[in-house]
Amino acid sequence: MLVLFNTFTYINNNKPIEELTQTNAVCGQNEGCEVKSNRVKGFNVGDQIPNIELVDFDGNKTYLYDMLEGKDKFVLSLAVDWCPDCQRQDAKLNDYYPSLEKENKGAAVVFVDYTSKDGTKTTSKEQSQKFVDQKNYSFPVFWDEENKIAEYFGGVKATPTNIVLDENGIIKAKTEEMDMDILFLDNKETAYS
Repeated sequence: MLVLFNTFTYINNNKPIEELTQTNAVCGQNEGCEVKSNRVKGFNVGDQIPNIELVDFDGNKTYLYDMLEGKDKFVLSLAVDWCPDCQRQDAKLNDYYPSLEKENKGAAVVFVDYTSKDGTKTTSKEQSQKFVDQKNYSFPVFWDEENKIAEYFGGVKATPTNIVLDENGIIKAKTEEMDMDILFLDNKETAYS
């Protein structure tokens, strides 16, 4: 569903125009980026991420910056269907999501293809889509084909992995499971850094 091959790019009029390379990276001053396959990975708090392409389970594409536009705070969450912490967080987010628009905030969840550390639990696009369909989430949901987005953020070491962004794509916090009520309060990013 999600074909990202070289879609991690800068934004210009909401269209990707060039591949993100070390020479034109937006990594900030803390040297948090590494280069692999001509792509920058492992962004840190304070860095600006490029406009990545997101594809839902039906193949519909959107760009992250379109979702960030006008939002004071936005959560991009990487999750898997079998993860109890993800399920708990997504249930809270589903309850909270209808009120976010009024507060100039937003969120989206990207399901990733991730096997548990002990190797006993795995996922697939079909399994995740079935799970998402059963839950009927109110927030936007996407599938990370071949773990391109997860790899881009330095790999998935635990789920959920949450990236809190402002409207300019600046990472305000990176965290694992979080309480939505606390997260969406203003000036609480540092509690999760």
